[in-house]
Amino acid sequence: MSRFVGALAGLVALLVLLVAVPAQWVATHVSDADGFADLAGPLVAEPEVRTELSQVISEQVTARLALSPTLGPVVADVLARAATTVVDDPAFRTAWEDTLRRSHEATLGGADAAPDQGQSLRLAVDLAPLARYVVDKASGQLPVTVRAPETVVVPITSEQVGEQIDLLRSAPDYARVAWIVLVAAVVVRLALARRRGAALARLGVGALVAAGVLWLAVRAAGRLLQERGDAAEPLARAVQDALVARSTASFDDWLLVVAGAGLAAVVVGVVLRRKV
Repeated sequence: MSRFVGALAGLVALLVLLVAVPAQWVATHVSDADGFADLAGPLVAEPEVRTELSQVISEQVTARLALSPTLGPVVADVLARAATTVVDDPAFRTAWEDTLRRSHEATLGGADAAPDQGQSLRLAVDLAPLARYVVDKASGQLPVTVRAPETVVVPITSEQVGEQIDLLRSAPDYARVAWIVLVAAVVVRLALARRRGAALARLGVGALVAAGVLWLAVRAAGRLLQERGDAAEPLARAVQDALVARSTASFDDWLLVVAGAGLAAVVVGVVLRRKV
């Protein structure tokens, strides 16, 4: 009986690991505002994102001004060139991260974070901090006085994502429970094993298998997101594509840790078994 329970505990540990790792990654890099800013912050360095960002800022600011048909394009061109030249400024990067945190707080800050939250929620990003920075930098070159708008909201998705947002908010809780179950399952597996070295090695192999499965799964999910992406604007499409690539690279780093831990468990288990 103990042999069966031990084997079952090992299987549970493997299955829970497949949940714990992605749940913890989401909790760290998506559910947490600072983690999301760290993940998405470098996107502003992507050429496509830069181009679309400068275009959107110039268009959105100009659209809010009552300018003549001849003056409007001039102002838009100045703002677009200013946005293109300041993207490397540390202050611009700070404004971008402020934009990410504000948008994150509006989306994931809580169930009542915004009036249209819940099942009707559509993801959007408010570029107002970036617009203010660009307008300040370009003020000396503009033929008229321009005030930066209070909000420059750009939709990221056109579909409602209320249910997905609820899952993202719950990711830290899911991760916490998963790790507790995982540790308990590993302890039970080792406690009931007659040859603990062999049991530890098998757990290590399971971790290696889990890392491989998750490696394949994250690439399949990335391709699916890019194929079925519902970006409403060119900027949103550029951000989505760049964020998928960056998220995949970040998750790969986590999988390397899982694989390394699994390999270490295999080595230690084999050594212990030989000693016995």
